[in-house]
Amino acid sequence: MGIIKNHLSKVKDLFLEIYLIGYNSAGESILFLIRSENPEKQIIFSGVIDCYEENKINKTIELLDKFNIEKIDFLCWTHPDDDHSIGIDKIFDKYSDKNTRIIIPQSLLELSDKLDDKTRSICENIGGKVKKKRDTQMYDVVEAQANMKLLNLSIGSEDRLKPYKFCITSISPFYDLVLSQYDNKELKNNHFSIGLLMECEGINLLFTSDIEKRTIKRFYDNISLPEEIHYIKIPHHGSKKSRPFLDYLEFSGINNTLISCSTVYSNCKLPDINLLQDYKSKSQKLFCTNCEVKTKNSGKDGYGILGVRINIINKKIGYKCFSDATEL
Repeated sequence: MGIIKNHLSKVKDLFLEIYLIGYNSAGESILFLIRSENPEKQIIFSGVIDCYEENKINKTIELLDKFNIEKIDFLCWTHPDDDHSIGIDKIFDKYSDKNTRIIIPQSLLELSDKLDDKTRSICENIGGKVKKKRDTQMYDVVEAQANMKLLNLSIGSEDRLKPYKFCITSISPFYDLVLSQYDNKELKNNHFSIGLLMECEGINLLFTSDIEKRTIKRFYDNISLPEEIHYIKIPHHGSKKSRPFLDYLEFSGINNTLISCSTVYSNCKLPDINLLQDYKSKSQKLFCTNCEVKTKNSGKDGYGILGVRINIINKKIGYKCFSDATEL
């Protein structure tokens, strides 16, 4: 269930690029690209995880246009909090089509009437579009749950017989947590959060959305991670509620990550600086999309972007901070 198998044109090289976008008050979005420079420059696959816009600034859309991406191949809406949702309807309308794999949380659409006023209109707008395109136009829509294979991609190689493999698996949400929401008057949005494990030829990345304690404690008996994790988007903007994720990583034998990074939620004073220091002790590089956590002054541009470029063949990883993003 939920598997795409593509055998794409052969390449001599392969790069994975990740752009983590955060705004200085709130908001989170991720754009990822699979690229090749040979035999010609091309974007082989593109995906967006969540969206946000502020003061009419939508950096996700700006990046899509900068890279001349007309349609994306993968769109994931992790959960209905507005700081992960505002503007995603625009991406859905303009950049998705019948070939786009669209990922939404399990059971969210049928429970949207229980959302609070702040997020209901967003969910109904997006949900209405998803339902229409899924039911009448046969769009490729998958309701994610833990341990579901969402994508399985094969990319041909000019230098070896075996193709390069790229896959995405959801590590949350869990069915029992979602089921518990049917009896609630108001939904606990973070229980729906889709966490993603991305794997490509021994390079492993975790995109953890806003998972919190109740989700994380279910990982112990239900989720197995690869022995190495190279990139972690820290859960829930680095809140104390997500601290158990560090314990789970240690339980899984993962004590050294190449890159960990966080977005912010300033009204809740996130990320927690003590939690960031703990991630720093277990990571070779630590980043945040707002330099305020380092300088005590909010960035001037209103947003920050962390760009990471991974050479899949030789495993070299580079990074660059744009605008207000910073290394800690």
